This record gives sequence, structure tokens and C-alpha cells, in this order.
Amino acid sequence: MVEATHLFLTPADIDGFADLVAGYLPRMNDLRVAVDAADRPLGFSAQDGGEIHMLFVDPAAHGQGIGTLVRP
Repeated sequence: MVEATHLFLTPADIDGFADLVAGYLPRMNDLRVAVDAADRPLGFSAQDGGEIHMLFVDPAAHGQGIGTLVRP
């Protein structure tokens, strides 16, 4: 999915960031995940101190208000 939304990153960049993101997300005070009726993830936000550090919505779910659901 990252490849579809971050066209400016090389495959090596994506591999390098994968471990960083995996280590970073658990440190957020507020991690929210939006899921559909089948419990499949549609998007997430990582927040700390009222500040959004990361926000991602699956491009297939754009325009459905998912970003609004995962915001503080």
C-alpha cells in the first residue's frame, strides 16, 4: 500500500522505513484504527499530545470520511 501512496520513495526507502514505523507506532499515546464491517483495516492515525504524527487512509476508502473518524 505504501508504494501506491508514496510514489517518491524507492523500494529500498520503503524497506528502511518499515522497521522505523513499526517501532514508532507503539510509542504513540493514541493509536486509532478504522475498520470496515468485516474488521479489515481502512486507515489509522498515530497521535501524541493532541498532535497527529501519522494519518493513513487506504486509497480505496478515500472520500468515505475515514480520516475524520480516526482524528482526535
